[in-house]
Amino acid sequence: MSANLKAITSKASEAIVKLELRNFSLEKELSNALEQCSAEAALAQQKLDQAAQKIKEHQSMASKLKKQCNRAAKVTANAVKRAKEQVKRELSTKHLLEKGVYTEKT
Repeated sequence: MSANLKAITSKASEAIVKLELRNFSLEKELSNALEQCSAEAALAQQKLDQAAQKIKEHQSMASKLKKQCNRAAKVTANAVKRAKEQVKRELSTKHLLEKGVYTEKT
């Protein structure tokens, strides 16, 4: 029975050594995978931060362009209004000149 016990003990020791080696191998693989995931997550966060910064810049630019467009519309409207008023004055003066009621000397 002692020989049988030695054989079982030897097999159990071998199995324990194999399991410890396999455990070490799996721990190493898991550690590498964790490091890779951490590196990828850091890179993804960096890209996300850059994208967020670009979004802020583009939103700011869009806001400035909207304001500039609104201002341009108002400036154009005022220019058209002034031009119409000037044409109206000139036509009125011309009409009075043609009637003889108004002269350039007055």
